[in-house]
Amino acid sequence: EHVRACGLPTLTLRFAPLVGPLTPLWRKLRSRPGLPNGGRKLVNPVAELDAIDTILRALDGRASWQGWYEVAGDDVLSLAELCAIAARSPGERSGGEWEPALDEIAEHRPAESGPWARHFGIVPTALAGSCRWHRVRPPGSRACVRRSAGPAACAASATAV
Repeated sequence: EHVRACGLPTLTLRFAPLVGPLTPLWRKLRSRPGLPNGGRKLVNPVAELDAIDTILRALDGRASWQGWYEVAGDDVLSLAELCAIAARSPGERSGGEWEPALDEIAEHRPAESGPWARHFGIVPTALAGSCRWHRVRPPGSRACVRRSAGPAACAASATAV
């Protein structure tokens, strides 16, 4: 509130839980942890790549530094559904952590992704039904993360790493 009161252009982003192949939350969910309340809590996480694109578009001027946006995906899923999707994705089955913490996740309410998506020109990555990422290592380069073409590519990617 103090920043907005100064009259300068202000951009406020409230991020939903971030999910991606290497995010702490995704790794935790992939390990099939015990879920509070049977995993009934509804969340609409945002794909890590969409969050990164949001910040890049703000920094490079493709989106203005004005407004308050909830950065969240279109898919509203129970924590149990999200856990099942993560468990089907390739990668380590141990580690990770609740990020944000479970008590913070409990406080999150499903957000409207439309205003953020329109302002930043982003089509939120769909999470329901399949994993959307895999790790690839181009010859001679560091590992990078990119979106997959869907379930078949996701299954094939288990051998790509």
